[in-house]
Amino acid sequence: IVSAVCPDTKWVACPSCSDSTNMIAKDRIGKISRPDGSELYYILKNQCKVSLREGWIFLAAFFFIFVALIIMIVHSEMQADVLKTKIQTADDYTLCVKNPPKDAIDPDEWKGFFDQFADTDGDLAGHAVTCCTVVLDNSELLSKLAERRAAQRELQLAVCSGSRVVCHDMDDMVKNSKALPWWKRYLLRMPSPQDIKNHIDLLTEEIHGMETKEFPVFEIFVTFETEHLHKKAWKALSLPRKQSKQDISKVVETADSEEQERQTGKKQCSFLRKLLSCFFPIPKKLASSQLLFRGNHVLYVDKSPTPSQIHWGELGVKSQKNCSRIMISFIFFSGITVAGVFLVILIHKMDKELAYYAIYALDVIIPLIVRSLLSSFERHGTESSYQSSQYIKITILRIVNVVILPTILDPITEYAQDGDKSLVNNVYNLFIAMIVTQPIKLLLDCFGNLYRHILGPRVIGDQQQMNLKFMGGGDYGLAERSTNLTKILFLACWYSAVFPAGFFFGAVALIVQYFVDKFCL
Repeated sequence: IVSAVCPDTKWVACPSCSDSTNMIAKDRIGKISRPDGSELYYILKNQCKVSLREGWIFLAAFFFIFVALIIMIVHSEMQADVLKTKIQTADDYTLCVKNPPKDAIDPDEWKGFFDQFADTDGDLAGHAVTCCTVVLDNSELLSKLAERRAAQRELQLAVCSGSRVVCHDMDDMVKNSKALPWWKRYLLRMPSPQDIKNHIDLLTEEIHGMETKEFPVFEIFVTFETEHLHKKAWKALSLPRKQSKQDISKVVETADSEEQERQTGKKQCSFLRKLLSCFFPIPKKLASSQLLFRGNHVLYVDKSPTPSQIHWGELGVKSQKNCSRIMISFIFFSGITVAGVFLVILIHKMDKELAYYAIYALDVIIPLIVRSLLSSFERHGTESSYQSSQYIKITILRIVNVVILPTILDPITEYAQDGDKSLVNNVYNLFIAMIVTQPIKLLLDCFGNLYRHILGPRVIGDQQQMNLKFMGGGDYGLAERSTNLTKILFLACWYSAVFPAGFFFGAVALIVQYFVDKFCL
């Protein structure tokens, strides 16, 4: 079975058809005039017979893909665990306290608390913590400092560009600067050096006003001397988030509660607890009251992400405020997607071939809007959260735009039609584009080559600016690459009933995508 195209067709009479019939393509319906003046409609009917055999083949192929995906996910997780044991990173030694007391700002107090997990003998006897980082809820101050540094950098580039002079005093920089050309000021909306200096002065005043403000503690990062101590502390302190908010009497283990659990048989075997923990958070109790911080505070401890993944300037953003921002951006993104769908439908009514070019244009343009919206509006404490939000939005867009939209555009009678304008032929062209067009676009990397070979080497006297030019170019983030893989897989499964060969084309597209991504990285 190559496809569900049916070349065996025949014109048959359709007494119930009329000009208002919308489910049939215009080239598959016609009419003749009878001698009595009435009209009789004819439709082009497919004569191919679909048996139960085709259905079983489709179900078997879909089941095979489903099982293969599960095996691939399990294998990937196992390989990730193997690689993680071979590569030692900071998160293998660090725990993160998510709910510290707001006034627990002394790192020595935290070090004394976590030193209870130290070994009693050896070179590190009595010492478990090697580093303790107290994160304050000062994201607004950090944002102002980062904005001020960026403005200072912008002023230096605007004044000292093209020279080897290192400028320090802002007043001298502005005084010795040249007047900004009118076309840059009014057409490009570029600020003048004086405008940048005024903005820096305003930020400096705001920063000085925050210097005396006392910021509460937001999170604590504790780094242990060895991985063994890290696992020991994690095993002793790890509790579900909801349980860490309960009363102390329900969290701390006592002799009476342990005896009661033993008598009532509530303690399940370790295998059953591990199995249930994969789906539901199993309640747990602390071994003693010594695991309570300050004797009365239950800590919610989680494994720490790597320092390079943390967005330090956005850690203090409140969860409710962040959720509202994410919801607003998702509604805005949904509106853009719906508007794009209606635009493609409108273009399809005028020109069918032009509609597919519009689909490809939206597939390129809207992800750029999503990335700019995420970076300017949403706030994410870690890079993983940022990439996940970007992945969800772009994946929904590409599935709706590339996979589902062609199904809506084509009438149902064209699903099994043969010819250049049929649905199967359009799906075939989509797979060819994924195999050929997108990899060529990534390999060419026009903007990256422009930055690295033209703009970068021509930067004079500024190594930092040169480094930024060499870092410019295409986006090879995990979300961008994963959305392409998800789109190919979903496209193959969505049209598998009418185009089973899509599984083979999808496999080729995934193989090509793998080697192209490997080269680009």
